[in-house]
Amino acid sequence: MSSSPPSLSSIPMAAKAFQRGVLIVDHDASAAYVLADGMRSQGWRVKVVGSAEEALEVIGSFRPAAVVLDLVLPFMSGIILACQIKADPATRGVSVVAVADLLDGDTEKLVHDAGCMTCLKKPVDPDSVGHLLHASAFELDRPDERR
Repeated sequence: MSSSPPSLSSIPMAAKAFQRGVLIVDHDASAAYVLADGMRSQGWRVKVVGSAEEALEVIGSFRPAAVVLDLVLPFMSGIILACQIKADPATRGVSVVAVADLLDGDTEKLVHDAGCMTCLKKPVDPDSVGHLLHASAFELDRPDERR
């Protein structure tokens, strides 16, 4: 007797992380790889790039559920990258988390206006990012309602 595989909607939320990808965009390779290792240990598929331009090149083929991006990137800022991700109908539903060395009210407003979920202070704890993304997983499962 052959049975069809379960639909993604029937898989428990914790197991769905294995189906999800996170794109990490940071010019600081050591910080990016610490975060990447932590996210992989939680079951996420991870791709790391060092610039906004690289992120825009791979986002369509990698198809991440989330992007974690540093606000300070070479050539193009993380804010501009977030705006471009949110402006493109193909990537509008991707959850974006910004990370920054310094946080203040102006930065938080820029991040919010760019469509990011939040901004976290560096160094970023991979468990915190994982919990944040799992807590918002209901948004990841309803692409038409994601911002």
